Amino acid sequence: MSKYEIFSKLSYDGQWEDFMYFSMFNYINHTYSVFNSALILVQRPGATIVKSEIAWNHEQRLIKPEASPIVILQPMGPVMLVYDYYDTYSKTENDQNIKETIKEEFNSRQKIEINEIKLAKMVKRLERMGIVYAERSFGQRQGGFITVLKHPIITEYVKKRGPKKGQICYIKAGLELVVNSSDPPHKKALTIFHELGHLYCGHLGGEKTEYNKLPEYRDFLSDDSMEFEAEMVSQLICQRYGFRDDDSEKYLYQHMKDGKAPYHSISEIIGAADKIITMLAL
Repeated sequence: MSKYEIFSKLSYDGQWEDFMYFSMFNYINHTYSVFNSALILVQRPGATIVKSEIAWNHEQRLIKPEASPIVILQPMGPVMLVYDYYDTYSKTENDQNIKETIKEEFNSRQKIEINEIKLAKMVKRLERMGIVYAERSFGQRQGGFITVLKHPIITEYVKKRGPKKGQICYIKAGLELVVNSSDPPHKKALTIFHELGHLYCGHLGGEKTEYNKLPEYRDFLSDDSMEFEAEMVSQLICQRYGFRDDDSEKYLYQHMKDGKAPYHSISEIIGAADKIITMLAL
């Protein structure tokens, strides 16, 4: 089963409640990739807190004899077996209503502001993705945009790690991402998430390279659909890491008609968020 088939199985005909549960699960289990989170919920809908047997044992919880493991992909290895909270038990404590505990933690979490240092790291990652970053003054009505360059340019960076440390690498940059120079660092970062959402939901054309890893161009979408998908990508990333995104709900509502969301693909949104998180090394 491919990555996007797994993401598609999470859509449940596009029900908003399932997408919000996926966001909450991602926040609570943020040590897993978005892909592994999707893989977990496909195998175990309604999963809560998921850990390996060793990690549960450290918390004085044992795996129930009848429990079935959840299979995920392991970094630098084949697969890893993990278990949900309800697959475990404690000899000394009574089980909690963990779902209510998770909801309380998710709703009361302290929101994080992205500072200048974190923004600068994102910008460096953009350059290695073949995306030129720029800041311009737009006033108050526009946060930024991403566009395909008519004439790609060659950028370079020096490798700082690994066996090729010190070597100059050249990248063909065919995209430009521009943000409002008058915005604070946190808002610039949210604009980057949104504009990359456009890019990795397939809203732009452009040449696919080993650096930008562009998806197929989905040229059949309306403007409202594209804005809705891009903002949901940004919202999913923010909810996963607890980034402040006060205006996201309002922005999404602006692109609804009679309170109904325009056409959007949950699988494309989750897939785009997964790729952005990986490529920006969040």
